[in-house]
Amino acid sequence: MTPAIKRVKGTGPILKVLHLHLEVGQQSEANQFLYPARHQVDVATFFPCRIGFPDRIRLFDGDGTFGGFKRALRAAEEAGPYDVIHAHGPIDGMLYWWFCHIRGRRLGRTLYSAHHSFTNSNFKRRNRLLSYGTFAFYERVVCVSEASLASFPPRFHRLARGRLSVVCNGVDLTRLDETVSGMERTQGGDEFQVASVGRLIEIKNPFAILRAFCSLEDPEARLTFAGNGALEDPLRKAASADPRVTLAGELSRGDVFGLLYGRADLYVSASRGEGMPMAPLEAMASGCPVILSDIAPHREIAAGTDFIPLFAPDDSEALAREIRRYRAMAPELREEIGDRCRKVVEDRFSLQGMHDGYDRVYYDLCGLETFDTVDGGSPGQVDGLSPRREHEKADESPTVSVP
Repeated sequence: MTPAIKRVKGTGPILKVLHLHLEVGQQSEANQFLYPARHQVDVATFFPCRIGFPDRIRLFDGDGTFGGFKRALRAAEEAGPYDVIHAHGPIDGMLYWWFCHIRGRRLGRTLYSAHHSFTNSNFKRRNRLLSYGTFAFYERVVCVSEASLASFPPRFHRLARGRLSVVCNGVDLTRLDETVSGMERTQGGDEFQVASVGRLIEIKNPFAILRAFCSLEDPEARLTFAGNGALEDPLRKAASADPRVTLAGELSRGDVFGLLYGRADLYVSASRGEGMPMAPLEAMASGCPVILSDIAPHREIAAGTDFIPLFAPDDSEALAREIRRYRAMAPELREEIGDRCRKVVEDRFSLQGMHDGYDRVYYDLCGLETFDTVDGGSPGQVDGLSPRREHEKADESPTVSVP
């Protein structure tokens, strides 16, 4: 049942939120929701967590089994109650409903974030079937990009009618800037560094990047892959003949920022499918020019720009031409393009903007309507789509628990 609407002043109260993840690693979307998190945040995972969290975040991680996840949720239940249960995948989302069926009660109001596009080749049939449940049963459903929303067939839109919205992923600009402050930048010299960050799996298409790079007859060019996955060993074997190519493995967020900000002259992605990819946005936020494959999420990033070239994902020759074009540019021009890329992220894909969007969904879900007394007490919209004004500091807002 939808809660009665309660009006609250300013930014609204601090909520208690339990995030559900299948797994959490360096490249996980969990980083976006935890750094920083204005609300009181706990995390429950199906697989053991692979990164450390700040002390203020309680972690209940499973052991990779259904029983382990059930134990993690029971531990979280004892730490509750929660205002919002925020699931980030179809498996953990529906396992939570299984847990609620067993316990005979929910732990809080429910929000599901779709981080994939339905048409992605790595979005398994099992996950597509489970998505019917998350779209049907969760009280709010959020897609992480307009492209992700458009990828779901009309029947999903009908299932979630009136409960469906978009909140784009965002980059933590403050964390990035703090990480790279004082870091020496080496771009503009004789060496030309190309970077690719992401999972080394089929949908990310790393071999197209390798083919394009290896066709360059430039002894000073370098290519670094940051990430791991099923294709790591075959990619390493294929790249072994070219000493200019480095496979760095999975890097910490700080090391990723160091690569993109400190050394990379250019970032490339040949991905065949995404939800709203974080790596290109982080590269752009670092002031690094990007070349992206021509898929819907990348077109969404590049919308309204004339400095983000797109190429067909498997057209290695087109990618090689674009790399050569950037190689031939004056370093000052590449720097100018990088600054314009940063501005795109600041304007449209910041972490603060993402958190503001989720706040609007959280408050709407909990029956809270924020208003600003400066304009005479007119209410602010909290439908997950309309902008919410903020005039008070978050740490002045009390914690609330919604029944």
